[in-house]
Amino acid sequence: MQNSLPARPSLEQLKKLAKDLVKEHTEKQPEALSLIARHLPALKGKNADAIAAYPFALHDAQSVIARQYGFAGWTELQACVEGQQKMGSAPVPDLDVSAKLETVLRARKEKDYALFCSVLSEEMKSYVTKERFDVTTERMNTRFVADYELTYMGFVNRQGRPVYFWRMWVKGWETDILVRMVINQAGLISGLLYSDPFDTAINAKK
Repeated sequence: MQNSLPARPSLEQLKKLAKDLVKEHTEKQPEALSLIARHLPALKGKNADAIAAYPFALHDAQSVIARQYGFAGWTELQACVEGQQKMGSAPVPDLDVSAKLETVLRARKEKDYALFCSVLSEEMKSYVTKERFDVTTERMNTRFVADYELTYMGFVNRQGRPVYFWRMWVKGWETDILVRMVINQAGLISGLLYSDPFDTAINAKK
């Protein structure tokens, strides 16, 4: 499945993803090898051993990242990102942070507790038990399975930890959802809250 760039992507973050991919290839991480196999034409149809033995360089990693997002190559991706950056200054979430939120929402939609736990801190896992996960998922099921859109709203630092905010919305909802997510120093979710602050009904009471 082709990924979509955030509304305001960061070129520096994309460069970091490419560097990380080179490192992951060196470490022969299965997910990295699979990603490379899908998006690097020179290795199409090759097995994992052949991919691991390939002299994978930074320009290869940049090509993989670009193709992952639907571009023909890094130059095209870079031009797109730089063009978007000139158009405005909307807040941009870190790609890794966005990926964690997408994992959480996919886990909710698929009712997959193991997937949900894969991005949580140990403290958060102990708080969100399987029973609590099932209850919350069932209560908000119509939200998680809807064809929603996410709008990143920015972040604040609280006691040295970033707190990220998104608006989760679908045309026709009476209220939208505010998603608040806290990331700890290990890069895992240590706080997650859904609330209904956005009144979008045309004839809503004020």
